Amino acid sequence: MARKIQFRAWAMLAACLIFLPAASLAGDYYVQKSGGNDANPGDGWGAGHALASIQAAIERAGLNPGADVIHAAAGTYAENISIGGNITLYGGYGPNGGAARDLVLNETIIDGGGFGTVVTISEAENVVIDGFVIQNGMEAGAGGGVYIEGSSGVQILKNQIQNNSASGDWGGGIAVVYSDVTIRDNVIQENHTDIHGGGISFFGGDSVRCTGYVIGNSIINNSSYNGAGIMGQNAQVFIMNNYIKGNTARHDGGGIHLESCPSAVVSLNEISANQADYDGGGVFCSNSSSFSIGKNYISNNESGNWGGGVCLIASSGDLVNNVISANVADAVGGGVSLYEKASARIINNTIVYNQGGDESGGIECYNNSACTVINSIVWANLPNQLHSGDGSTLSVTYSDIQDAYTGTGNINKAPLFYGEDDYYLTAASPCIDAGTSANAPDTDIQGTSRPQKSGCDMGAYEFVKRGFAADFGEKGVYVFDGSVWTGITGWNPENIVGWGTRLFADFGANGLYLFDGKSWTGLTGWKAENIAVCHNRVAIDFGANGLYCYHDDGTWAVLSDWNAENVIVWKEMLVADFGEKGLYLFDGAGWAGLSGWNPENILTDEETVFADFGANGLWQYDGKSWTGISGWNPENIAAYKGKLVADFGANGIYGYYDGIWTGLTNWNPENMVFRNRILAVDFGEKGLWEYDGETWTGTCGWNPESMTIWEIYVTADFGANGVWNYDGKTWSGLVGWDAEKIEAIDF
Repeated sequence: MARKIQFRAWAMLAACLIFLPAASLAGDYYVQKSGGNDANPGDGWGAGHALASIQAAIERAGLNPGADVIHAAAGTYAENISIGGNITLYGGYGPNGGAARDLVLNETIIDGGGFGTVVTISEAENVVIDGFVIQNGMEAGAGGGVYIEGSSGVQILKNQIQNNSASGDWGGGIAVVYSDVTIRDNVIQENHTDIHGGGISFFGGDSVRCTGYVIGNSIINNSSYNGAGIMGQNAQVFIMNNYIKGNTARHDGGGIHLESCPSAVVSLNEISANQADYDGGGVFCSNSSSFSIGKNYISNNESGNWGGGVCLIASSGDLVNNVISANVADAVGGGVSLYEKASARIINNTIVYNQGGDESGGIECYNNSACTVINSIVWANLPNQLHSGDGSTLSVTYSDIQDAYTGTGNINKAPLFYGEDDYYLTAASPCIDAGTSANAPDTDIQGTSRPQKSGCDMGAYEFVKRGFAADFGEKGVYVFDGSVWTGITGWNPENIVGWGTRLFADFGANGLYLFDGKSWTGLTGWKAENIAVCHNRVAIDFGANGLYCYHDDGTWAVLSDWNAENVIVWKEMLVADFGEKGLYLFDGAGWAGLSGWNPENILTDEETVFADFGANGLWQYDGKSWTGISGWNPENIAAYKGKLVADFGANGIYGYYDGIWTGLTNWNPENMVFRNRILAVDFGEKGLWEYDGETWTGTCGWNPESMTIWEIYVTADFGANGVWNYDGKTWSGLVGWDAEKIEAIDF
């Protein structure tokens, strides 16, 4: 890693000193593309006041003692800027300035024009860069977009850092050298370096500290030799609550690469669809001690050699509470591989459906390495679950291992997950209470306390009773855990939405609240028109106030100021219907228009978005293109595992699978839901029926007002007849009250 020294800003400053007014107290400076002039004092917006370039404002601020704030209006600033003092830069103001910022509408772009680093921060303290698009840097050295050296307290917040490159050195998007930096809530995409750290790189030395906090970012489609998403060497790094997807390394570490790091925390991330041509498709860790990889979803990553999900070489640490699924290694260790005296404790992980080429699909331990597996589920990996060799030791206890493995407390029983790609344990799972409390974490991947019952469970999820919350109108909201009703509020919500063990409730004029199983927390006074939930983030449409993202750690991020008529989650992305503006997709990096048509209904399945465009018919989107599948206008649609069911009113119900429509019945349903692979349909006065793919079976003659699914049950509100449960065989009455809405939650 070459040390880069910047002279440009200070040479310019020295040349300008005699032309600038005398130094004044630190304060605010204003930059405006339209109407600004670098001869202006920069003391406000508009002609005669605002400066025309950000660098001019930085130089003015550099003459003053103390901290300065620079406000930049929307527009494209074709410049490369250098900062050496205590300065905060804010973008996102309107073209004519003003007090309010909108980072979506008012893009404030710093464009390097394909020459040099766009933003350089050197020997500075407490610098903040907030609300910019930083793009098109091309540096023959480190840091195409942002370069930070010898600085402390730097914060890079809410920026889009894109299409930058560094050649012959580190950090295509951001390069951090010997500095203390927080990188939070940014979109870092399409950056490249031919060395290390396509998205972000951290570089420290034995005697010079480098510390990085990478929190809440979308790090997407970056490329490099090593560490395409994030690279850290000789640094302390804390990588938390990020979305790391689609990054490609020509060697090691498609998503994350940690090299010789004295400590590293990788937690609460979604690390998916990354690729390394050699080792570590998702995470690669080499010569690093005391690493902690916990509470991550590591899935669908691929490596050309070892460790499709995680590869550990000559490193030591813990993997705790992770779901490691559907990763591929062309050689060995589809889920996790250990090599060259690596040492790891793998505790309460769910390692499933991974694939290796030669040996283990689940966990590979080789070349004098040591692996201790506790309380984990290793199941359905190919060609086998576990393998060790070449002087390595593999100890497995209190774990569920397919095809069996010798060790205290081990079992070989199907874990009975809740569903495909849903690795919660069902009530009948043999993994419940089958683990040990020794060395077990206090909570599971979602923060649920361990143990919930008499013992700790195996796997990443601690079993909790799945039940539901019911809004009984003026009677308030109650929760049902499978046996007992508990009132949680006397207020009457306008809407309730479950989020794992939590519950959102929109109380209208009283605002939006979140119930965590014990108490309520007020989130905002705004009314939520729509709520779409994902693993660790929630999209909330506040109507005229716009579309926001609420993170698992309690932070908010603005997604759009447009008013969405409907929002759904697809493959960890958002699909939003913005009415006359059309249908858009948000991939964590930005919005892309899918269709100019206004859909009446949208629905997603694993691989497909289905949209009912009214008179334009029913269409499907596969991520690349739209295909019309019916000219009829459905009244309702439901989907499960690639199968679509459409209610065409008087034309009846049809099923769509593999491009073929099949008539299921001529009856006109009022509601449809899937109970696993079984379709439950409310036919109004004809009652409630189920269809298993071949046969219709009547389950109840009553007409439900609403239905929901939790675990194996259909829960139906039969109005004056109360709320009932159906388990596939019999109905059980739960309460005589009439529910306005029923929403599945965990306990």
